[in-house]
Formats: sequence, structure tokens, C-alpha cells
Amino acid sequence: MSRKQIAVAVAISTLMLVVLWAIAMGRGLNVDEHQFVASGALLAREGLLPYRDYPFFHTPDLSFVYALLFRCTDYLLLSARLLSGLCAFLGLILISRTMWRSLSEYSETFRAFITASAAILLFSNPVFRYSCWRAWNHPLATLFATIAVLCLWRALDDRKSGRWYFAAGLLLSLAISTRLTFAPLGLAFAGISLFLPRQIVICRRMRNALLLAAGAVLGALPMLWLFAVDPRAFIFNNFTWNGPINELYERAAGKYVSLGSKFLYILTHMLRNPGNLALLLLFLAVQYAALRQREFRKDARNLLLMVSLPCLLIGALAPAIPYDQYFYALASFLVLGLVPPVITLATAGALRSLCWGFGAAAMISLFSTAQDFRYLAKLPTPSRWAPIRLHQAGMKLAQIAGPGPILTLAPITPLEGRLRIYRALATSPFTWKTAGFLSEEQRREFGFIKRRNLASALDPPLPGAICTGNEGEAEETMLRYKDSLGYISFRLPNGETAWVSKH
Repeated sequence: MSRKQIAVAVAISTLMLVVLWAIAMGRGLNVDEHQFVASGALLAREGLLPYRDYPFFHTPDLSFVYALLFRCTDYLLLSARLLSGLCAFLGLILISRTMWRSLSEYSETFRAFITASAAILLFSNPVFRYSCWRAWNHPLATLFATIAVLCLWRALDDRKSGRWYFAAGLLLSLAISTRLTFAPLGLAFAGISLFLPRQIVICRRMRNALLLAAGAVLGALPMLWLFAVDPRAFIFNNFTWNGPINELYERAAGKYVSLGSKFLYILTHMLRNPGNLALLLLFLAVQYAALRQREFRKDARNLLLMVSLPCLLIGALAPAIPYDQYFYALASFLVLGLVPPVITLATAGALRSLCWGFGAAAMISLFSTAQDFRYLAKLPTPSRWAPIRLHQAGMKLAQIAGPGPILTLAPITPLEGRLRIYRALATSPFTWKTAGFLSEEQRREFGFIKRRNLASALDPPLPGAICTGNEGEAEETMLRYKDSLGYISFRLPNGETAWVSKH
């Protein structure tokens, strides 16, 4: 790689990182970010564990990571979004590096063009761009899963493959322990380990599968520990609430989506965006062209990707309602899945066709999200960054709030000011809205508060403040409760209203 090409690669990578940072600082708060940030803060500051001490509806590894991060800083949302952006960027770099190294036999111009196009295709993909910077568990889990696939690829090519099978199992387990919807991917890994490569004797393949399983057990130890601490709460939060309870709530709200409607969502919403459609069409085109080559059909690396994609789709469609971010991992794996067919087609001499296809798809994808470059204008002014404004709101709240916990459906705000919250509401509005679908015994055992029982369910000290302005109708009970206490209002820098005692 020449110095000029290195300089261009560094410049493009830096620009991508800056744009991701600008988006993360410029975009407002999403309701799903509260539960992850709050969980990490409760663990870091009070030693409270998810499931046992408060409801939490995801596997726990991101909570542990955030807890370590929040021991070093009080800027919670800022650092959480920084971590997500870095995870997404590292995944992009790893996929780009894999493409570059796989084309080592071809001219540097061709390698640079295809690699840069693949990087732009992922960086500008609408699903990737929407999800990669938020304080969600998608970026970290997808990074773990991506590295796990690369380890398994290495295992399929390496005679001393045992360590790579172990590493693949470890990283896949970390992905599942970060986001449970990656669990179906274990079927793909187990199948590849047991049945490929075919030239390896069965006892060797069994050994590889056992090493994969050993790595998976090691990666799952933190999650298994929390399961051992309170098995009933673990099962209820991860399976019962995410299954029948959430389905009942969504049906009552008129939002439940059948499996057929979920596929319709993909066709009418996801693929309506040119960037998503361009990536899918490019993937299908190169796969179809490569499959015409007999040897490509035996490519173990491509087989791994082809069985992994349906597993990821199962995970994306598992929730009651489909959202774009659930398809984040699929976007990354589609770009990674371009690597094996590109090698085959380049060997067959289709260099020009590849350049045209990759270049067109990358440009379509880039134009589909070009509006996000507007956030660069806010980057030189940190006072305009959404995480900074939220931190200022938390500090302002800390100055005016009383000694009790803060009653709110937006827990990040008080946590930014190092205030206490009601642990039953750590998951933002989700426990609040679904408590009515639980029995009284379930609410008592798993720490839910029903709206009509608000006053009696709170701890004896009165709330230090009540924060509203995020959830509309869901906050009406809190507003009536503050009226009974005679609280007065203060406006916070992030637009929320804080209600505090007159005394």
C-alpha cells in the first residue's frame, strides 16, 4: 500500500468517525437509551444488579461494560454514545480490512476501490447510520458477533484451529449475553463446526465443536452468575416479559404485528429506502454470479454467512414490533458477506463489473443518508451537543431537588446529576406501561409499580423532585401525584419540567 493510499484511507476513516461523532452529539435522546444507561449507573454507583434489584429486559453484559465506564466519568450519555460509535467504527474497519486482505492478489487500485466502496456502503447504510451511535446494545453485540465470524473463518483455514473455535464461541457468547436476539446465530456456528470442513475426520470436528462450546460457556459466565443469583427474575425479565407480557401490551395498544406484517414492514418500510435496497441487491447479485462457479458452492466461509443471515433475521423478527435497529446486525453481515463472492468473481476476471456494481451501490447508499452531514455544524460547539445539554439538566436538577429519589420516566436526567432514582422505573416507561398486565404477586416479586398504586408503592421519603415532559399521557398519574404534594415547577435546559417542594 503506497503512502498516498494510506493517507487517503486515514482521511476517509477519520471523516467517517467525525461524522458518526457529530450525529451522536447532534441527535436527541431516544427512549430506549434510558434503560441501558440507568442499569450501568445503578451498578456502578449503588451495586444494584439487574433482575434481582430492578426490572431489566435484556441480557446483562452492556450493563457491566457501562458500569466500568461510569466509574470513570459522570457524563453518562456522552460516554455511552462514544462507546457505541467506537464499536460501530471498529466493526466497519474490521470488515474493510477483511475485504482488503482478501484481494491481496489484485492491483492496489482495484483493492482500494472495492474496499472503500464496501466501507462507504456500510457507513452510509440507513439502518447502520440510524443505530450505530445510540446508547443501545446493538453496536457492541454486533461487534462481538462480527469478530466471532472472523475467528470462525480463520478456524476453517487454519490447521491449528482449536484456539480460533474457542475464540469464536467466546465472542458469540458475549454477543448473546449483550443482546439475546443473537442466540439463533449459535445454530449456524454449531452446524459449521460439526459439518465443515468435510475433509476433517468426525472426531476432529467433534473436538472443534466442544472447543466452541467451551468458549461459549466462558463468555456466558457473567450472565450465568446473574441467573444463579435470581433464576425466576432472570427468566421473567428475559422471556416472560419479552414474550407474553409485551405481546399483551402491544395488542392492547393496537401495535401488535403478525409475522406476515413484519415481512411487509421490511418490504414497505426498510426496502423503500434506496440505501437498504442497494445493499441487498448488490449482495444478491454477487451471490448469484458467484454461485455459477462450481468451486464457490463449497466455500465454507460463504456457507457460514449464508446460514448466519437467516439466524439473524429470526432474531430481528422476534420482538413483537419491528424497528429499524433490529436489522442493524443484518446490514453489517450483508457487507461482510460480500467478501467471499467478490474473491470468486475477481478470480473469474469480473473486475470491471465489480467496480461498477460496488461504486453504484455505494453512491446510492451515500446519497440516501447525506442529510446526516448537517450535524457537522454542531460539532465545534459542545454546548449544543445533546449529551452535554442533558448533563447540564441533570446538574441543574441536583441544585434544586430535595433529598429523596427522583420520580421520572426519563432516568438519565437525574443520574447525570448523580441523583438517586426509583429502581422500579429504571427501564424508563416500559415497566410503568406494562405493570397492569402483571398479577399483584408478579408486581411485588419483580419490582413493578402500577400507576394507580403510585403513592403507596413509593419509598417512605417523598420524591426529591418529579420530572416530566417525555412520555405525555403516561405521565398523567405523576402529574396528579405532584399536585397532591404542592410541588412547583422549574424548567430544565433539556426541555423537561422539574417539580419540587416549595419548602
